[in-house]
Amino acid sequence: MRRTLLAAVLLMLSGLLIAAVVVALHMRSEREREEARVTHLQASIVQLNRRLRTSDQIIGSLQREIDAGNKMVDGLRSQIDWDKSHLLDCWTAIARGVPIESIPVSLRSLVGAARSGATLSNFITSCASDAVP
Repeated sequence: MRRTLLAAVLLMLSGLLIAAVVVALHMRSEREREEARVTHLQASIVQLNRRLRTSDQIIGSLQREIDAGNKMVDGLRSQIDWDKSHLLDCWTAIARGVPIESIPVSLRSLVGAARSGATLSNFITSCASDAVP
């Protein structure tokens, strides 16, 4: 009976040992899978960070292009305003300096409007100036 009990205890211990080995192998396999997953996620993070830096560089480049475009548009608007003013000054100088009889009939009403206002010398000076502000 003692032998039977000893054999039963040894059998149980062997079963527990086998179960412990199976659990340990399963845990090891699971750990290795998780380590592989972590490695994959770390590689993905590195790749995403590279893409983010590239995107930031592209955004910065596009922003610089937008800023340059806005600066050019502002400059062109300023030039247009100056050109309109210059053209009006030249028209006024011509309208005031040219005899009304030599101006086409269709433009005579405009000449009359141009002849009222500031002195002619102001318009001639502005018209003669070729300098861009």
